[in-house]
Amino acid sequence: MNCLFFDIASHCATFAVVSENHVLILKEVDAVVRDDELPILVEGVLQEAALSMQDLTHVACVTGPGGFTSLRVAVTYANVLSDQLDIPLAGLTLADLFSARCSDSSAIWIHSTKRQEVFVRGVSEESDHWSWPAPVHLSLDAALEGMASSVWCGELIESHRQAVVEKGMREAVLSLRHFLHSSLLWHMQKHRLCHGMVATGSSLLLFCRTQIWWCSLIADNYLCFCDYTIILI
Repeated sequence: MNCLFFDIASHCATFAVVSENHVLILKEVDAVVRDDELPILVEGVLQEAALSMQDLTHVACVTGPGGFTSLRVAVTYANVLSDQLDIPLAGLTLADLFSARCSDSSAIWIHSTKRQEVFVRGVSEESDHWSWPAPVHLSLDAALEGMASSVWCGELIESHRQAVVEKGMREAVLSLRHFLHSSLLWHMQKHRLCHGMVATGSSLLLFCRTQIWWCSLIADNYLCFCDYTIILI
């Protein structure tokens, strides 16, 4: 198996190719990845791994939360690769990514979305106080009031980070390479490897060849891109 993984929703973009047993190549880009840069970065990662597009067997990308443009660029590109190479794909939320990277199962994932609003989820079902596995959109005050954990992970603006510190929470230690080599496959299976489409939004619709699966995610309205078809849900 050769799985291409990319995350351009996070503050630091990540590109990797992962086999069943280890990470073939891992590259981080500490900058916003533009739509014209994504194919170039992917091709560069494949070259460093001594692979071609035809060698890929799976593709996965982060579907949110994140910037409007970066998410839709990522999802569109992942769907095009899946369609043209005829390989399975999977979408992961940032909550999934941080959950797999965090070794403390009691931690809470928090992600700033507006000045007074955040997305939250427990990194494990046991630590979640809301509606696992879906990230929940709350005001910052409501989120902090509902948190029993003393550990957090995620991406916060400075004012939110200060509020978390004042609550007495500490930031979890994360492992990126361990996640990619041991947990990506599990999360892809959890999100049901499929052909056809991965989307972003509050109602995520994965079109598989044999099944349709709904789950709740992150935005109120969204566009789903698949090949030349644009579907508004």
